[in-house]
Amino acid sequence: MNLHPPCFQVFSAAAACGFLLKPAFSRGQETLDQALDNPALAWTAGGDADWKVVAQSDAHAGSSVAEVWLKTRPGENYGFLLGEPVSWLETAATGPGLFTVWVRHNHNPYTTVALSVDGVVGEEHLIYSYPPGEQPFTGWYRLTAYVPPGSHPVRLTHRFAAEGTLYFDNPKVQADDARVLPPLGPEFLDALDVPVGSCQWVAGGGGEFRVLPAADAHDGVDALGSDAAPAGWDDWGVIAPWLQGDITGPVTLFGWQRSAGPNGNPPAGEWEHFLFFIPPGSSRLKWSGWGIALDELRELSAPEAGLKEALESGDLVFTQTGGVWKGVSTWAAPDGTDAAWTTLPAEGQSSLSTTVDGPALMRFFWTVQSLTGFSQDAPDTVLSCTVDGIPLKLGDGSWSGVLPAGQHTIQWTVTSQKAAGKAAALLLDQVQVTPLASVPLTEALDTSPDLVWTTGGKPWTGVAGPAFPDGQDAVVPPVPAAGEVQWLETRVTGPGRLTFQWAGVETMPSWYDPPRGLALDLDGRRIIHQNTAQPWPVLELSAGTHTLRWTVTGTDGLLRPLMLDQVQWTPQETPVWLEAVEQPAVAFFSADGNLLSLEPAKSFAGGSSLRLATTGGWDVSPRSPTLLAIANQPG
Repeated sequence: MNLHPPCFQVFSAAAACGFLLKPAFSRGQETLDQALDNPALAWTAGGDADWKVVAQSDAHAGSSVAEVWLKTRPGENYGFLLGEPVSWLETAATGPGLFTVWVRHNHNPYTTVALSVDGVVGEEHLIYSYPPGEQPFTGWYRLTAYVPPGSHPVRLTHRFAAEGTLYFDNPKVQADDARVLPPLGPEFLDALDVPVGSCQWVAGGGGEFRVLPAADAHDGVDALGSDAAPAGWDDWGVIAPWLQGDITGPVTLFGWQRSAGPNGNPPAGEWEHFLFFIPPGSSRLKWSGWGIALDELRELSAPEAGLKEALESGDLVFTQTGGVWKGVSTWAAPDGTDAAWTTLPAEGQSSLSTTVDGPALMRFFWTVQSLTGFSQDAPDTVLSCTVDGIPLKLGDGSWSGVLPAGQHTIQWTVTSQKAAGKAAALLLDQVQVTPLASVPLTEALDTSPDLVWTTGGKPWTGVAGPAFPDGQDAVVPPVPAAGEVQWLETRVTGPGRLTFQWAGVETMPSWYDPPRGLALDLDGRRIIHQNTAQPWPVLELSAGTHTLRWTVTGTDGLLRPLMLDQVQWTPQETPVWLEAVEQPAVAFFSADGNLLSLEPAKSFAGGSSLRLATTGGWDVSPRSPTLLAIANQPG
């Protein structure tokens, strides 16, 4: 069952900015504040079209509404807008609280209606579609926006985004019933188990948050939950209910949350706990979603800790660039004890770097806190890591790999496009480096001492340690920069069989994945890539002298450093099937050693797909559970 989880975000309000105001338009004795059913709000209007007060029998409240038309050039059954016209209403609202206004429009494509506070447009906007079964201009929508403490300009804007043909004469919008609602009252805070006065909580969006009964609560008393999704909500643009509060750190926020069922409707998911580190200063937390529930929120202490102690990094020395990195003791850390966090400068990027002597085994852990709470959105905060300026391909929350011999510069960079000047929602933890012993290439490869090995580019390193295919040792190639090629080569005299193991790259990718990782050239011809073959290739070679070269080329990122191990050459008589082959060929063997098929390898050298006959029929998939064998005649 696919569940629709709550979206959990942390962000900060932007600074206020001013507006050029125009007098409000009124018709007769009725003014905009009366049409919008709130005499306490004084309105001004501006832009490319005038707002008017019109009588409306189906107003959301009262008997009149505020209305605006963006002007078009009329045509037969359509209009045409030139430029990007915009019209707006503005008032001053005093917070903390929730500004709400009900709007509707005739659903012209490319037009939007949105609220902004302090010049910042929120996530909510009214799009041109309308509820199933309804005609244009019949349904009212609620737009909401949080108003921080103090007086702030709030603007309702009707905007046309681009030139285009409209299938209604004029884009029209009506607005009604504007209010400033106070923060949630004690009964809602009791449902969250939050102390009254600890912070201000508000709820908005297209639905409501309500107190849930004991049977639906995690603590068996009460909880706070949002409305179930209305039919067709994801098709006609209704904003999901949201709940937010400003919390002052440093604290660790603990609580329980429950996701909704399919399409935001019951049955709901299971209760799951979350932990979130709130850095010093004020941070705004936000949950959103249909049919979600929250309970038992707690603020736990999060005292400062030493950076090296928090990273558990031993003798490593770190250099900071951009923002400031600090340690914190928090249950939200990947190890549940402590971790490092950083602020972000104006450009939204902060780096931490150190140097490491290889060969060594390195690992680290991290958590992107915007993922906490099962957010469906891509995380705003992003972590990247480079080794000697070459990016690593990071997985989900942890990385480990062997660094080759030599000194390496490791740099972690945190980037955020929205949280500039604030704390990044990311924790870095357990940066640990374990030195490994160097061993000769022949020993690390577990190969015959009669084989002579040469390298091109930087040296290849024989390393002893448990993090290898055989659990003892292996050869680690140098980390190549973009466009660089590093290679390891030997020559053998056939006939014979070559087997080896390689690790460090997924061996069974999708067909659209490009070849990457290690590659093997036989007599100057590329025959297999690491991620398009089994991790234990078997090669049958014919009589004559053959050159074997393993290469690694700079890529956009490595999942982990690559490894080559157990390269074993066994001279033997030429197999009967190979004697009859007059050209290079590819053979597939079953796991018990039986030959399944033999096909010409004319199209194999360039990496293109080869049609192979297997026991399961014709197949070009690298997922066949067989061992790959290569046959190559002299010349």
